Amino acid sequence: MQKFCREEKIEFYVSRPLSERPFKIVMKGSHRETDIEEIKSELAIALPEIQILKVGQLKNVRTKTPMDIFMIELKKNGHENKIFELTHFMFLKIKIQNYRKPPGSTQCWNYNMFNHSSANCGFPTRCLKCDEDHRTNKCPITTPQENPKCIN
Repeated sequence: MQKFCREEKIEFYVSRPLSERPFKIVMKGSHRETDIEEIKSELAIALPEIQILKVGQLKNVRTKTPMDIFMIELKKNGHENKIFELTHFMFLKIKIQNYRKPPGSTQCWNYNMFNHSSANCGFPTRCLKCDEDHRTNKCPITTPQENPKCIN
């Protein structure tokens, strides 16, 4: 259906059911300069029954500096809870916890509307700052505007 809508240029968004969403956890204790690909490969060796979909490093909201916390997305296959058994990883003592989603609605960074993600968005790209057809992080406007335009 998504392919059809994209080919016919029909605007849409999709909400994935909970059963299809990845299992998210955070790993605390690894050094902040640890390479993400190295974490992926070491996890694959330590827990071969778990499929790692994505590893990302969390950043401090105020300073934008990387923290020693990594968010890991796992495919749900019935074995994902085995990751909580890890206490040591890459010669460091670590702590694995459930990922706590930030409060508030999910916002799409493609179309900038709420309650869906950009991964499942079929709307045209639009910028929050200028309402042009590019993502906000690619906008040439870098300074606050006196009379900003509302894209809604």
